[in-house]
Amino acid sequence: MRNTSKTCVKTLICLFLIGLMPASIALAQDATGGTTAADFLIFPPATRIDAMGGAVDGLGIDLEGIHFNPALLAPLTDFRLQLNVNPLPNDISNSQLAVGFPLFGGTFAAAAHMLNTGGFTYVNELGQPEASVSVYDAAVTVGYSRYLWKTISLGLSAKGIYSTLGEDTNAIGFAADVGASAWFETPHIGKAPKPPTMKQLEDQYEKEKKEIESEKEKRLKPVTEASTPIRKDIERLESQKADLEAKIAEAEAEKKSELEADKAEVESQLAGLKTQLAAAEDKEKDEVSEIEAWYTEEMAAADARHAERVANLDWVESERERLFAVIDDPNQELSPEMVDANIDEGITKARAFLADRRQSFLARKTSYSERMQARIAEFQEEIADYQDKLQEETGPKAKQLNQDIASLKSRKSSLEGSEDPEAKNQIKEIDKQIGAKEKELQELLSDPWLKRLQKRIDDKNAEIEQLQVDIETFAADTEAAIADAEADAEKEIDRFEGLRAELQKELKKAKLKRELGLVDARNETASEKAQRVYKAKEKRIYERLLAAMYRNEEKIFQARLQSVKEDAESRLFDFRTAQDKALESLEDEFAFQERFLSAKIADLKKNNPDSAELVSTQEELEAKQEEYDQAVAELDEKAKKFSDTEQSKVDRELAAIKEDRKKTRLVFLQTDTPYKNTNVNLVVRNGGTPMEFISDKYPLPTIFSAALGYSFVNTDLHNAKLTTQLNVPLYDAISVAFGAEYVFADLVYVRGGYTIGAVDRSFSTGAGVRLALGFTEVSVDYAFRPLPDYGLLHSIGVALSF
Repeated sequence: MRNTSKTCVKTLICLFLIGLMPASIALAQDATGGTTAADFLIFPPATRIDAMGGAVDGLGIDLEGIHFNPALLAPLTDFRLQLNVNPLPNDISNSQLAVGFPLFGGTFAAAAHMLNTGGFTYVNELGQPEASVSVYDAAVTVGYSRYLWKTISLGLSAKGIYSTLGEDTNAIGFAADVGASAWFETPHIGKAPKPPTMKQLEDQYEKEKKEIESEKEKRLKPVTEASTPIRKDIERLESQKADLEAKIAEAEAEKKSELEADKAEVESQLAGLKTQLAAAEDKEKDEVSEIEAWYTEEMAAADARHAERVANLDWVESERERLFAVIDDPNQELSPEMVDANIDEGITKARAFLADRRQSFLARKTSYSERMQARIAEFQEEIADYQDKLQEETGPKAKQLNQDIASLKSRKSSLEGSEDPEAKNQIKEIDKQIGAKEKELQELLSDPWLKRLQKRIDDKNAEIEQLQVDIETFAADTEAAIADAEADAEKEIDRFEGLRAELQKELKKAKLKRELGLVDARNETASEKAQRVYKAKEKRIYERLLAAMYRNEEKIFQARLQSVKEDAESRLFDFRTAQDKALESLEDEFAFQERFLSAKIADLKKNNPDSAELVSTQEELEAKQEEYDQAVAELDEKAKKFSDTEQSKVDRELAAIKEDRKKTRLVFLQTDTPYKNTNVNLVVRNGGTPMEFISDKYPLPTIFSAALGYSFVNTDLHNAKLTTQLNVPLYDAISVAFGAEYVFADLVYVRGGYTIGAVDRSFSTGAGVRLALGFTEVSVDYAFRPLPDYGLLHSIGVALSF
């Protein structure tokens, strides 16, 4: 019943709003002529909106809503003063001054707007000036807005308008604006995280269990291919047996014997199938047991993850209570000791993080060096083995030739670089000797098998040289990485120390200003204001401290993620090294067997082609080929299994770190007041009485507008917004405006926009800065756009908030 009543109230208010808009338009229609008066009300000087093509996004907290949509005043929470000036050609100026502040649960604002054309002078028939008159338009506006619900506001403003064309040519008019606005959160970059509900955790848990069950069935299917059909046949026969037993119990005596025989046949078949099933299950039991063990382990892990997530919810809540007590509890105050404690905690974590990184780098260097040295030792053993095989085939001559070549190259190296002509002649002679001995060695090693052995020796020596270079390079890279980590840590510590000094200074200043405010306070309201201003400043100080702490936590998470990836790369290198070694051993063994058996087959074909030994030798060679192919296939399968297992391991480790990171993000970043990054606002402007000049009446420039603003990026440093607005004037053409705004660090603003369908607007752009000076914020904005027939229109705005 309560929900139904609330829905009815909302419906009535919406119908009231819809009814207001045609009523406002109807006021403007009671006029003669097609020209409107007070056109200066259409685009008052509003620098930010001017830079965004005239589109009102509803996402900026400023006073420009007093002119464009009073409902947009509702988010204002402090006292704000705003001045905008548009200097125009020919000494014409368009300016406005506005003020706004919270009042009676909403926001009140007032503005004075003036378009001053400077006037002109009457000249008589003789060309002599007689009198000067001022020509200007002015409007005074008051508006009020408040929230109807948490995110929906209504606003209403009233305007008094005065326009003069000379001493006796004046007009007065009255107008009103009525608008509505709604803010809500939609997906965007930088959206604050939200803790999961218990139902979401339960759903996630059930999903994980279903995935494990599905994976178990997938793994069992190929393993139980033999037993599955037998099991189905047993189930079918068991059903037949039960049916026969039921029929026997109800059958007459003469039919029981036949049914008993059928039952015996079924039991016999069952016995045979059960024997087959036992044999099939016996063959499958090892693999099935392995799958069952995996299933049990995975289900236990899923249970543990679910329990941990539930525990994490409690931890996040308690940790947030601890960290945010200063902000959430009005009875707690931020003390200098608390600032020091949190800064010291951040510095301690930074130093511990550096120690962990240094230890990780050194351990990785040691592990890498040990692996490479072990690989070098293996290569040296293999080289010695190859050299022994080579010597068996060639005798000591090849060894002697290699030694001679090495000796000659050493002599040549000692002579190179000398300018002595005799030394150059010796080098030429040595080159001839080296060439001769290399040719002799090549002829000696012309046999393909010997060439293969020699190439392996050369390749292994080259790999040893490369590994030694890699060890030195890795050591140098490690030292450089440690130095970079130390420099980063020192920078982080310096930032913490700088932040300590700055926050302590700001906190001391804020406390002193509060004490002065309390001393000067003449009533309870003034005392409450001094305390409220202090708590707002205290909150900003503490939020800066928390941001520094979170940044340090985020760096640690990034390093942990990188460490997991580097460890995975190290394991992959070790596995591939082992695989390469195994494949190389297989190739060597098969090459030797192939060479030996092929030579034997060739000899048998020549001397005894019809012998049984030839056939058996050929079969043996084919068997060796099959063994080799099978071994290579097993290595490929091993590689695939390693890849799957390794990926699963890395995924689990990354998931654990990301879960920790998510938990920390929930502690620092979640908020009870999410950033409402989307706005929809509707307004009818300038609906009111026509203005009468002498005997002619001119309607006001009534216009209906609908706008949509969307901030798609909102992070600590970056904010980006897009907006579009449809304008439907009662006495002019429809136009559409598009705008964009980028904000860096809530400090620098860059804006741009474009309007389609308006005679006096097209492209526009601008920029602004926002500075916090103690408890006062100052915004300075600039915009410009082409103005047909006049050049560029400049707009300057200054806003103060207290």
